[in-house]
Amino acid sequence: PNPTNNQFSLNLNLAQPDEISMDIHATTGQYIGKILDKSLQDAGQQKVTIDLQYLNLPKGTYILKISGKSINQNRLLIVAR
Repeated sequence: PNPTNNQFSLNLNLAQPDEISMDIHATTGQYIGKILDKSLQDAGQQKVTIDLQYLNLPKGTYILKISGKSINQNRLLIVAR
C-alpha cells in the first residue's frame, strides 16, 4: 500500500472467517481513528480496500493495527500528499 494518497488495498490471509478491526496510529503511538470494522466471511486470502480521505491525514508515516481472532499485525503506512 505504500506510499498512498487516499486509497489503498491490503491482502490479508485469514485462517478462518473473522471480524477484522483496523486502527491507524501516529508513529508516536497516538490513536488517530478506526478505519475498518468488518466481518470477513471467508478464510484464506482476502483483499480489503481502505479510503483515508475522510481522515485528512498529513503527509507522513503511520502504523496500521490490524486485529481479529485469527490475525494481529502492525503495518507501516506512508501517506504522500
